Amino acid sequence: MGCYTLSGFLAGMGPGFYLGTLVGGYRLFKMIKDVNLDDPDNCWYWFKNNINTGHVFFLGIFVDYLLKIFGFL
Repeated sequence: MGCYTLSGFLAGMGPGFYLGTLVGGYRLFKMIKDVNLDDPDNCWYWFKNNINTGHVFFLGIFVDYLLKIFGFL
């Protein structure tokens, strides 16, 4: 998360990126906290659910891009 956030800072990303990073980081923290490594079905559920975390990160980048295109930043 630190490297991802640092890369956004160095690329000059705006608040949309950081909001996506915050929400995505929360999802990763919750996943690590809630996964039961002794239950294969539970591990599979969190593995499949992890695609949504990638969508959150992408959405943050996309929102930031739209904000810059339409002149809000």
